[in-house]
Amino acid sequence: VVDVQNLYGLEVVVRWDISLLQLVSVDIRLGVNSNHDGVLYEPFINITQENIGEYIIGATSYTPAPPFNGSGNIIRITFEGIDNGESIIELETKLYDYPPPDRKPRESLPIPHTTIDGNVTIIPEFSNMIILAIFLILATVILTLLTRNKEKTKFREADQS
Repeated sequence: VVDVQNLYGLEVVVRWDISLLQLVSVDIRLGVNSNHDGVLYEPFINITQENIGEYIIGATSYTPAPPFNGSGNIIRITFEGIDNGESIIELETKLYDYPPPDRKPRESLPIPHTTIDGNVTIIPEFSNMIILAIFLILATVILTLLTRNKEKTKFREADQS
């Protein structure tokens, strides 16, 4: 989140194409006291992880924790590309404020914000064997051209004599 004010609760859903991306690790950055770049104070966290290409995290601070103001990370996810292609990393977020004492009923309200999805393009990796084969082909072509060039030079020298 960037420049959020009065944050007290959140829900984040991350979705991806499991035929292209495999979840490797998840680093939850909630709790400013234990994660210097995190968000929320003394959060209660509920996590749902499924093998269907979806990760859900919900968290809220609880009294007497203050609301969070500023910028920070909620979660860091690492993926491994398992096939070539393009995958959208879809983000769905809900941010909630700390309700002031005079709000009736005293409920958290959504904080307006913009969410930007991610996009990953996985391209084929050149293996060492392919690189070696390309190198050998290029070396053969260069040596062949150099050998032919030397033979032409010798032929011209013989003609001039």
